[in-house]
Amino acid sequence: MSSKKRPFALWVGREEDRTIVALRPMTLSGSKSGQSDEKGALSRTVVPEGTTVKSGGGFTAFLTLLAVAGALASCIAGTPWAVRIGLVVLAFILFACSANLASGEVTVARLQPDEHLIFDHPDDRQQVDRLTDFAKRIDHKAPALQQVIPQAEARETLARALWQGTGLLARQRDVRAVIDDLDEQDTNGLPSDSVAVRELAAQRERALLALDGLKAELEELESVFAAVVEASDEFAREQEIREATRRAEDVLAGFAAPGRVSPEDESDRLANHTLAVVEGYRSLTHLYADKA
Repeated sequence: MSSKKRPFALWVGREEDRTIVALRPMTLSGSKSGQSDEKGALSRTVVPEGTTVKSGGGFTAFLTLLAVAGALASCIAGTPWAVRIGLVVLAFILFACSANLASGEVTVARLQPDEHLIFDHPDDRQQVDRLTDFAKRIDHKAPALQQVIPQAEARETLARALWQGTGLLARQRDVRAVIDDLDEQDTNGLPSDSVAVRELAAQRERALLALDGLKAELEELESVFAAVVEASDEFAREQEIREATRRAEDVLAGFAAPGRVSPEDESDRLANHTLAVVEGYRSLTHLYADKA
């Protein structure tokens, strides 16, 4: 029997001097589970909100119980103190591992290279915050859009688009580092037609073009995010207004109606809002699918 596929989700952790985007829960430095400290330097956002990871600590917990039982038995049986101490230390280590696995969390240092991104430059961190804020606002509206797009599909699309966006930011950061490295090369006194100097200029031009392309992709993603936010918000508010008018209709059914919106106008507006939401999510899907 095949195991159930884990939903695609992102954990965005913000520490005092860096931001981490990961494909699994992580324990941030200085605070268990990324809970905010007194200064608010630590925070964690999950997209989609409320995503949990199934505990993987059952076997480790079993080993912990065995180690504890062994330590107790050795004390009773008169085992040498060195063995007793060793068993107690082993039980403590297993207990600590079990606690982390029970929450599905690992430290940032234990995350695999292909399952997390780290940003420490203020500009990069600000852009991650902006993209994450867009995602949170869209995710918040997902339940109200259930009639238009399945909630699970909408949230996975959102998380994958956010992962694509942070990936673009990471590539942009790497290209900036290449440009900085090229700019630091000393060409004073070298002839302009030198092969090395010409290759340096060509690589710098190539890097600048790549940087412009990445910036354009990020701007496109942000514009799509903004469009989905607007379309989702309008659709959700229209739905709330319709519910309010239906409740009013139930109460005012026996009273005169001075003027009402024609069903055709209401249907047209609903169709337009629905189309805007669907097109927005379709654009997000195309953005990350094209880069896969």
